[in-house]
Amino acid sequence: MMASVRRRTTRANEGGVVRGRRRGIADTGYRLPGRPAILRGPPLKLDRRTAPMTPQPAADPQIDPSRFSALPGGKRKFNWFAFELACEIRQAIAPPLVRTLAKRGYDHARLERSCIALAIGLQGVVLKQLRGEIPQMEIGWDQVEAAFPGLTGKMVDRLLDCTGTAWERLLSVCVACPSACVTNKDDDCPMFDDPLYSNG
Repeated sequence: MMASVRRRTTRANEGGVVRGRRRGIADTGYRLPGRPAILRGPPLKLDRRTAPMTPQPAADPQIDPSRFSALPGGKRKFNWFAFELACEIRQAIAPPLVRTLAKRGYDHARLERSCIALAIGLQGVVLKQLRGEIPQMEIGWDQVEAAFPGLTGKMVDRLLDCTGTAWERLLSVCVACPSACVTNKDDDCPMFDDPLYSNG
């Protein structure tokens, strides 16, 4: 599934001119029904200093599968995908940014509610891409701003980078996962009933 990160200003990167501050996220080869796996696009280019990856702290227990099993569709694989995406977004937010967000009123509970809201919002974009309504998956600046209200544009940009990183990490795992939660989005998901994943 190809994705791009949509931003406000026009810039250029190695892949050429990027309109609307859009940057590509590499397709990790989701198999859509009736279509072969497609691998296209350069790897995500982030405007970050190159530094070794450091393990991120685990997400707070606020992100619980029960919040997603209550969504329309219930305990379906597509809602599990949203749960995993919310967890990845939370883990992609590095401790320095967590501290900055805390100064803007984002304690752990509010931060995780925002990650959940963003993951649920992105479900709609995934569905549009699957239906062929949009040519590629797109993570919009406005979606991040709506999930994390009251922040500066620079902070929203940083959270957009975190979301792009989370998306790429999740798809890199999903491509080898036998559950195929997007392709089999309407199937029942037994992980919702597994106590291993429950925080309660």
